[in-house]
Amino acid sequence: MPPSVKSRRILCINCNVCLNTFRRYLVHELNTRVISLLSEWISPVIITEEDYICERCNELLMSSINQQLTTSCDGAQASGSSQPGRRQVCSICGRSTLNRQSHSIVFDNPSEEQRQINALIQTKIAPRQISLSDRICHSCWMKCKRDAMRIEQVDEARRVSTTREVDLETRDSEPITSQSVHESLEVPSEVIATATDTYTWT
Repeated sequence: MPPSVKSRRILCINCNVCLNTFRRYLVHELNTRVISLLSEWISPVIITEEDYICERCNELLMSSINQQLTTSCDGAQASGSSQPGRRQVCSICGRSTLNRQSHSIVFDNPSEEQRQINALIQTKIAPRQISLSDRICHSCWMKCKRDAMRIEQVDEARRVSTTREVDLETRDSEPITSQSVHESLEVPSEVIATATDTYTWT
């Protein structure tokens, strides 16, 4: 039998909850007003034909539009800030963080490791920007932490290698100075003795 193919994780484009086991709606099949308002909520993220939203987010969108229509005389299009249907959700994997260990994004005086983790999280959720409201489940956080440590080790190895190359280039560029060779000018004792004898006979 062929190996089972792991199902693709489907996330709500608005609140990021994993929808594999929840009721979901294909965004392009929704009302144009809903799509337009959703585009404002998730900007700068661009909606594609494969994007879904969860039932709660769909209800929030419909409620926001209906409220705007009842209070607007000219039927102006609804607008406003994003309202996620579910808030206690991991921003990376979409799993619920309710009653589970999770981590918040550190913005105030982050350490070098925390800055690296933030950068990795930003890469995973781009083009959406990380914010104080984001929560990361412990599993995703530890994976980002391990990746950050691995990147730091690679960078450190690269710095050491670069330093060694610079040292070698510096040594090769140093001028070669000739050292004076001090030859012994002492005359052997046998020669001195012979010279003395010759002088005496003379």
